[in-house]
Amino acid sequence: MAAAYNPDAPLLTLNDLSDAYATVQSSGLIRRTPILTDVDPQLLGLPADADYRLHLKLECAQLTGSFKPRGLAVQLAGLTGAGSGPKLVTMSAGNYGRSFAAVCRARRLHGLVLMPDSAPRHRVDHIRSQGVLVETCPSSELQSRVDAKVANEGYQFLHPFDDQPLIAGHASLGLELLEQLPQVDTVLLGCGGGGLSAGVAAALALSSKSRLDEDARSADEEPRSPVVYAVEPETACTMRLSFEQDRPASMPQARSIAGGLAPPYAGANAYRHLRHFGARSLLVNDAEIGACQRRLARNLGLIVEPSACAGLAALLFDRLEEPPVGDLCVVLTGRNVSPEDAMRLLAAGDDESE
Repeated sequence: MAAAYNPDAPLLTLNDLSDAYATVQSSGLIRRTPILTDVDPQLLGLPADADYRLHLKLECAQLTGSFKPRGLAVQLAGLTGAGSGPKLVTMSAGNYGRSFAAVCRARRLHGLVLMPDSAPRHRVDHIRSQGVLVETCPSSELQSRVDAKVANEGYQFLHPFDDQPLIAGHASLGLELLEQLPQVDTVLLGCGGGGLSAGVAAALALSSKSRLDEDARSADEEPRSPVVYAVEPETACTMRLSFEQDRPASMPQARSIAGGLAPPYAGANAYRHLRHFGARSLLVNDAEIGACQRRLARNLGLIVEPSACAGLAALLFDRLEEPPVGDLCVVLTGRNVSPEDAMRLLAAGDDESE
């Protein structure tokens, strides 16, 4: 059995991340996703004479349509894979639940997903179609329902964004990115509970320090690692509040068109990793996220979900703290939109406000 969720887990080390990367690579749950290199910035309405080279990491090409199986692979590494294995429960409104359900089906595990009653019907139906149990309840009751399942029915809780093993698994994206783009200077990606951005920040910082150690840097040379921007919706900014309050923050009223970036609280482990490894916080609004989603569909033929657009929206609408230079990579984290939404994106006309 894997260890129970610990909100005060130790900070990850490079050895932890290397072990997790090996687990992810051998899991059969993920694919190495491509990078669109040297994207013409004019295609997205950016200046032609930008001082950076724009690259898009297409994590939306993952098998389940998002990055989530990276963390799940490590969470499940210690579990038995047969039908008599443990009963697993999680809470999710979307991509983690989708990936959790797919993995439970593939490994014949007993799974239960608790979903907010506000979740779109097509998401509930898809997750249920994978053979796992689904129960819905108000968002404010999700954690207490999970706790009751663990205490009274023998379930084991897999946290959807803050398990230390999950963060280590998500760090595989950062290590993979460094193999594909070794000289990356800036990384932009969306942040909800913080698991992905925490893992990527840890991977880039620890790997950069390791490279300098191997080069026998002089005593006065400071380790240099890429700048990681964790981008949130203005109306669902638990990680920004956490940075401001110097502790994990809650925001029960969090709402956004990017539902995957609107958890009711920031992950405690994720916050500590983001803070320790020097990640920076940026905010965008829903209109900017929507405009970015439409530009990707119209101009690059990429259908991605709103949560995947926050990082690029920060670039498109000039939210960065300083002008970027060098190699800039935006991670497009997921593609799971309904067929109806995909058709609307492709049919959308130009928006003068963009």
